[in-house]
Amino acid sequence: MAHAITVKVRPLTITLLVLVLLVYFFYTSDFAGQGALDHVPAPLTKPRKHPNVAHDDPFEPLAPWHNLSKQANAIIVIIGGDSEFDAVRHTMKQVETKFNSVYKYPYLFLDEEGFSTKFRKATTDLTEATTHYGYFPDHDFSYPPWVDEEQADRNRVVHGGSLSYQLTARYNAGFFFRHPLLNGYDYYWRIDPSVEFLCNIDYDPFVFMEENDIKFSWTLALNDSEQTMSTLWKTVKSFMRQYSSLIPKKNRLDFISDDDGRTYNTCYFGSNLEIGSLNFFRSSAYLRFFEYLDRTGGFFYERWSDAAVHSIAATMLLSPSEIHYFDDMGYRKSPFTHCPLQPELQLKCQCDPEKRTDSCAKRWFRKKLT
Repeated sequence: MAHAITVKVRPLTITLLVLVLLVYFFYTSDFAGQGALDHVPAPLTKPRKHPNVAHDDPFEPLAPWHNLSKQANAIIVIIGGDSEFDAVRHTMKQVETKFNSVYKYPYLFLDEEGFSTKFRKATTDLTEATTHYGYFPDHDFSYPPWVDEEQADRNRVVHGGSLSYQLTARYNAGFFFRHPLLNGYDYYWRIDPSVEFLCNIDYDPFVFMEENDIKFSWTLALNDSEQTMSTLWKTVKSFMRQYSSLIPKKNRLDFISDDDGRTYNTCYFGSNLEIGSLNFFRSSAYLRFFEYLDRTGGFFYERWSDAAVHSIAATMLLSPSEIHYFDDMGYRKSPFTHCPLQPELQLKCQCDPEKRTDSCAKRWFRKKLT
């Protein structure tokens, strides 16, 4: 005859079993707590349409720029020193909070003057990433020998600005990418002091650019003052005639000219938050373009900006697919503001789209390009 077996289970044993099951369920279910980048699926085999918009297919793996599966050979460049100490710290804190505390890209600080111990310590303490400090070389940050300094001084009264502005604009247009401390890097992200980040950046724009063969990107597009660069476009047209072989058949000159290149509409990409390929600026085509402009003395006889020069070069020398609009990167550099329009991107931002000051952004979408 079968006998019933009675098993006595102590309350402590039951409690332990329940705890084990709860822990197993927690770490194997979708309810498990995940950090911002703990979900690391396999890389995508095709690029996403937009780097910061949700997938249509929830089971599609994340792209490599979303999952820390790789890191680009890139660096963040901030041009500013002790004279802008508070502004640099403010912007750097935002860069760290919105992006770099996760990705830990190194910083390079450039300035015409030295960096105090206070500045070095404060910036180093703000990040776990490596920090570098460099100076503008004297031979790159001075009048070139072919410029008439007296004429430049007279013209400065007419066009406004200062010698410091002109020297910095020329340096940023033609020399910053040649700085020895940038040797070996492929991409840079230039961020000016006092820039405020209005959106979380939860992916790696460097890797996004690298994976999609993008050489130049922009976030804010504005109009410049025609008075400060009256001969710039004349010089550009002369370059295009003389070096037509350097210009691809498909480019984005339609963004900066409304009449097939006859005139310049003064649109430019804001350079105070600019991500680009250092190898593009090191290329023979860009160097020839910069040297052609520089020989005219326009950086000193007028007030040519590095933003205008970069914008014209990118739209003239690159194909449409090599330029990208990071519309999801909301930021403010007083008095200008960029804020994304898409509702899904607004979830990651703290800004009002109605306060955008992108006077030229709509021109980017005038033509449907293939």
